[in-house]
Amino acid sequence: MEIKVPLRRDGATTVPLVITNQCQETIFPGIVTQGGTGPGSQGFQLTPGSNKQQTVSSDWQGRVWGRTNCTFNSQGTSLGGGAACTTGDCGGTVNCVATGEVPVTLAEFTLNGSNSQTFYDISLVDGYNLPMAIVTINPSSLPPNKGNPSCVATASSWCPWDLQEFPPTTPNNGVYPYPDTDIARPAFDPCESACAKYRTDKYCCTGSHDGPSKCKPNYYSTSAKTMCPDAYSYAYDDQTSTFITQQGPGFNIIFCPGGRSTKILAQSSSTSGSSSSSGGSFKAWADRSNPILDALVGTSGRAICAGLAAALLLLFS
Repeated sequence: MEIKVPLRRDGATTVPLVITNQCQETIFPGIVTQGGTGPGSQGFQLTPGSNKQQTVSSDWQGRVWGRTNCTFNSQGTSLGGGAACTTGDCGGTVNCVATGEVPVTLAEFTLNGSNSQTFYDISLVDGYNLPMAIVTINPSSLPPNKGNPSCVATASSWCPWDLQEFPPTTPNNGVYPYPDTDIARPAFDPCESACAKYRTDKYCCTGSHDGPSKCKPNYYSTSAKTMCPDAYSYAYDDQTSTFITQQGPGFNIIFCPGGRSTKILAQSSSTSGSSSSSGGSFKAWADRSNPILDALVGTSGRAICAGLAAALLLLFS
């Protein structure tokens, strides 16, 4: 897609912001401006196969997400005064003035970053509701295979049971069997993040867990990162999630892009050696946090798991 970059009346460059709906259903994209001048419309309807082209200022900072199953009246507000959308609702109005309710897949942008650079990412920190890709428009410094991240959750069983927005009915004993791959999940299967669901310092990297050395991937972020390697999965996941380009290109945010999730940044940072990756996955499972597992085995049980993981690492390294 080739789009000419227009100039504002004051001579400053504006940046194209295109939003495309390749889903089979109508969605209502939402946009929130956190800095600079945002687009003319911060919420609108997109039918399948359509797109909307707008512009933002070259110093714009903001978020884009998709809202699903929305119903509005002729005034552009919800019918009953509450939420108008099943996921991503932003105060029950078509034109968003607040960020979307979780769970949502987010596209995040800082167009005027340090050293005249633009920073952007796909974030699952607030959960996942729709597949998403970010495609640069007329980039000058980044080839498409290095700067167009995509997050497509193709496996229906990736979201932990306790974080599903619409979990299937549990068996009579209230416990899902293991393995649970044969249990039918809904076709539309939004997933909350552990932070969004439980709001604890441990999962949100706040309070006593604030800082990269104090906050590590949890059971949700591990699953999310496996499904979408180039997406933010928790607060300190920036090394394999933040894309950087020279200031100037526009962006096309595509919902339901098809294909598979990209591994652009993940592949470039995965040269640490096969020994750590082969045994590390089991140790990560033993170390990661899960409220259900904690309740079942307690601290001592988790310590046993961690010890077993360490032994296996020594055995197979």
